[in-house]
Amino acid sequence: MSTSIRLVATHSVLSTPPADGHSPASDPWPRALPSFHGPGAAAGGYYVVPREPAWTGGGDATKQYMLKYLVLLTGAFHLQAGATPVLLLPLTAGFYLDAFMLGLYGGSLYIGIWFGGSAAKTAFRVLEARTVVGSAVVAGSLCMAVTTLLPSEPLLSLKVMLIVLRVGYGTAQAFVMCHVPMWIRRTAPRENRASWIGLYQAAIPMGVLVGYLLAALILCFKTTWIYAHTENWRMIFLIQV
Repeated sequence: MSTSIRLVATHSVLSTPPADGHSPASDPWPRALPSFHGPGAAAGGYYVVPREPAWTGGGDATKQYMLKYLVLLTGAFHLQAGATPVLLLPLTAGFYLDAFMLGLYGGSLYIGIWFGGSAAKTAFRVLEARTVVGSAVVAGSLCMAVTTLLPSEPLLSLKVMLIVLRVGYGTAQAFVMCHVPMWIRRTAPRENRASWIGLYQAAIPMGVLVGYLLAALILCFKTTWIYAHTENWRMIFLIQV
């Protein structure tokens, strides 16, 4: 059935305008296309083709810009996945985390990703893609900003807040992870689709790698100002923000 609809859409856009006067040249995704096959052909029936979500239109320059933006955004969201293992000792010293809290903190990112992935289906169905992704970027940045402001005290409430903020960050990250492959599938030219997916997939380990290296560099960069004002480990979160 899907193959038949695709063939009809191609024929209609390239050669025959719809009977309702809608111009395919001005809109490559008409609301309805004439049906040339099946029982509705004689009666002038229509296959209803839903419009594509936001961020799929525009010329090649716009698509290339959006691809670069989404790839860089994907890498930036994965910085923390690499930085966290390097920062475990400073976080333990700063918040007096025991083994259980350390394990919970490390896994809380993926708990958030599970929450966000479960909610993404409804979010992208109800809201525009740019609204969902923009809100996710803002929410993730806020989680990182608040994390940098947490005082280093052996209080249970601060430990819980540290974990909750990491869950929120993972939830925001999941919306971006869900959107990028969907955007590429609907936007990339057929001959470039595999390479665009490859760029997206490569951004994930590159972001993790940069997080590892950046956190290690910051921990080795010992100055009086960093120790006095940022406690050293907070710098990686400030950079992400």
